[in-house]
Amino acid sequence: MKSCHSWLWLVRTAALMAASLLAACAAGAQPAPPAYEALPVLLLGFEAPDNAQKWTGLKCEITSKHVSEGESALTFTIPKWEGNASPYPAAYLDWDDGQGYTIKDWSHYGKVAFDIWVEDDQPAHIALELRNKPWSNGWGSGFIIEPGKQNSIEVTLPDTGAIDLSNIQQILFSTSHPNHTFTATIDNVRLLPPDAPPLAEFDLVYPNYREMIFPNAHDLKVSVQVQTGASDLHPDKLALVLSANAGKANISKRARFREDSASVSLPAAKLPAGAVQLTAAVVDTATGDELAAQTWKLRKLTTAQVASLKVYIDEHNNTVVDGKPFFPLGWYGSPNLEHLAEIADSPFNCLLDYGTNRHPKAYMLKYLDAMQQKGLKLIYCMNDVYPTATYLKDTGWEGIQGNENIAPAVVKAYRSHPAILAWYLNDELPKALIPSLTEYYRQVRDLDPHHPCYIVLCNMTEIKYFPGTTDVMGVDPYPIPSLPVTVLSNDMDIANEAVRGHKPVWLVPQAFAWYQYSSQNPDRGHTPTAEELKTGRAPTYEEERCMTYLALAHGAKGLIYYCYYDLRVLPQYQEMWGWMKTIAGEVKALSPVLLSPDDLGTVRYSPSSAAIHTRLKRWNKRLYLIAVNAAREPCRVTLEVGKKLPQNVAAVFEDRQIKTNGARLTDDFKPLEVHVYELGPGAR
Repeated sequence: MKSCHSWLWLVRTAALMAASLLAACAAGAQPAPPAYEALPVLLLGFEAPDNAQKWTGLKCEITSKHVSEGESALTFTIPKWEGNASPYPAAYLDWDDGQGYTIKDWSHYGKVAFDIWVEDDQPAHIALELRNKPWSNGWGSGFIIEPGKQNSIEVTLPDTGAIDLSNIQQILFSTSHPNHTFTATIDNVRLLPPDAPPLAEFDLVYPNYREMIFPNAHDLKVSVQVQTGASDLHPDKLALVLSANAGKANISKRARFREDSASVSLPAAKLPAGAVQLTAAVVDTATGDELAAQTWKLRKLTTAQVASLKVYIDEHNNTVVDGKPFFPLGWYGSPNLEHLAEIADSPFNCLLDYGTNRHPKAYMLKYLDAMQQKGLKLIYCMNDVYPTATYLKDTGWEGIQGNENIAPAVVKAYRSHPAILAWYLNDELPKALIPSLTEYYRQVRDLDPHHPCYIVLCNMTEIKYFPGTTDVMGVDPYPIPSLPVTVLSNDMDIANEAVRGHKPVWLVPQAFAWYQYSSQNPDRGHTPTAEELKTGRAPTYEEERCMTYLALAHGAKGLIYYCYYDLRVLPQYQEMWGWMKTIAGEVKALSPVLLSPDDLGTVRYSPSSAAIHTRLKRWNKRLYLIAVNAAREPCRVTLEVGKKLPQNVAAVFEDRQIKTNGARLTDDFKPLEVHVYELGPGAR
């Protein structure tokens, strides 16, 4: 489960974490080849007796018990986190002019690899972090180590600006809040060249949800990107051929490439209901040879089959419940019957409760009945039964042992209850688990075609690998108070790019105080010290509203705040709950606009130096504009809508009118302030 939703996020944002875990080794390695050759290089070896002395943080020693090469490896013990201990035990190795490790310029490499053993009876969460400056912000990637065997780990280095790979000054291995003591051993730390890119990368644009073609769909669409740099092929000599076969219907179409990409659409109306096989192929137009291909097994639904679906994601990435568009607006929480009355008496419409599988089935059915009676939906949490989870290892569930047996039993137990909205499969897991998580997702969706699956990630450099493990992608940036609020909008953009706009992205806004997790006081409801307020306070009203609307301006299709049980114990709970309801009331009122498929994108504004984020929507033949000042300074901005406006337009939720000038309106923004404008009729 989440220790504040964020053991990986803590690695990624060292400013919010404090430190990390693990350790690795020292010199005695082979000299590095020239970096531009990107040949495999041994980065760390442990053959010299003084190798362990180069590490700080956790005490490291040389051992011969577990070795992958040579005669020695590095070992250290991770202590169980107690309330008065550091929640992030760690070991660090500095570059130290080449004395720590052999090479600091990793820019021509694609992976860092190592072998690791854990002496324990349960898997251990580990993360590797790289830093450009010791004790500063870094980039991290997490993984899970299976006990009692050699784990050969390969971590893909980021291909974005997450860190300057040409100047790695510090290496550390990390975890957060370890729930038990264990010993780890590491050996054979290497830099590896990047994998050669595939010739073609196919993208199924539509259908976007579970390979379902809806009766009113216009087109099936596939796009492809090619990498021809390593061959003598040229995109001008290639074509993309798309063909669909359904019963006696066979249709196909081809398109030439524009530079390195191409896309093709086929009319869905020409296909009968039932099974459809769709194949995309990249063809050499000179020889007719098929160079790369991918096939999808699709299913075209009848109107009756669509009507029978309880919850699904439509072609606009909106959630549909009982045939009607639904904007998820909820909280992470716990399955507490006493909390339902307060939440039901608010604009929020759903919950994602941790610990559901620790309650008897009889209690959860009673809880679901109560939610249904109060008009609330549950995103059922299965984060404790993903393939390598150990949360129910000792207790089991309803007499069933093993996640491979518990997960399907849970789905079967609750899938028919009308209060179920979706399945929460996991959060913040590492890329290394993708094969098992993909199978896990497939198992759940096959058992329940009526409810989508949802996951949350915080490592933005790995999110692009996860779309095949879920129906709904989630991100959980928690920037307050140490980072700019635009961390949130950046993560939204990265997530939308990762899913290529074909899956909904739900955002998890911060509604807790970081001191509730970073403090040595284990009581999350304790009165914070002055230092805790300075480094880990909860968001203010202005920050919360700004984060909410930043998410909406960047296309969030749902908002699930983290978290209700932390909020309830904050000293300012009553005040904060009051304005959380106010913000949620605004989102609820705007939900028809947010769910409208008529999305007109962003608008221009001046001065360009202003930190303004916008989203223009059309609903019910009227235009609506969301404008957010993401800066902590005021500004006066002219927004250029590009369409002639009425003489006066309304500022929604503010009871005021703004005069316009043709297609422009000028308004003042306080720090972090949000304005929503109803701009009048909007012609298509």
